[in-house]
Amino acid sequence: MVLAGMYNSFSVYHEYAPHLSVKTELNIKTGFYEGSDSIDLNLDGNFDLIISMRLHPNDTMCEKGGLYYYPTCRMYLKNGFEVAIKGIPSACGHGICNHAPFIAAFEYGSDLTNFPEWAESGTSETLWSIWPDDFGFKIPGGWWSFVKNEEMYIGVRHKHKGPKNTFYFNYGWISVNAVSPQNTLFMSYAME
Repeated sequence: MVLAGMYNSFSVYHEYAPHLSVKTELNIKTGFYEGSDSIDLNLDGNFDLIISMRLHPNDTMCEKGGLYYYPTCRMYLKNGFEVAIKGIPSACGHGICNHAPFIAAFEYGSDLTNFPEWAESGTSETLWSIWPDDFGFKIPGGWWSFVKNEEMYIGVRHKHKGPKNTFYFNYGWISVNAVSPQNTLFMSYAME
């Protein structure tokens, strides 16, 4: 069993000093501050998680050339790594409800090994977004948009091929302090 925030001598553990913060630069075309960074979760020299962030000084969106730009933080998963996701119900019109998937937020000590929903490697998942309000309905911003100045955890797992076309997983977590979208800090991580 792997619990969020806990590790032992058999774990790969890394703590950022100072904490990892995605550095952003102004994109003149969009008016947004954009940047990316990466994490090597098993310390093998290959980046497994690419973090991309787009920020706006007023937390607003804009439309340019028929494209909508809005503040967001997304993670692209590579090398067999997956993240825990959880849907947030959202109204999509005519009494229909949909579940928008976002990266799940776990409290310290949460069991990650029994969590049911995981986004596969090769996908890009949303940590938080500030969606436009003018679509006729409110789209949720993600579990991390509710977190304010708390240390919470992202559940991660690494998929390995076993014998006879079977698979097994190593589980872990990433510690995140999400004071605000502009101040999201990646503090440490551990993998079994």
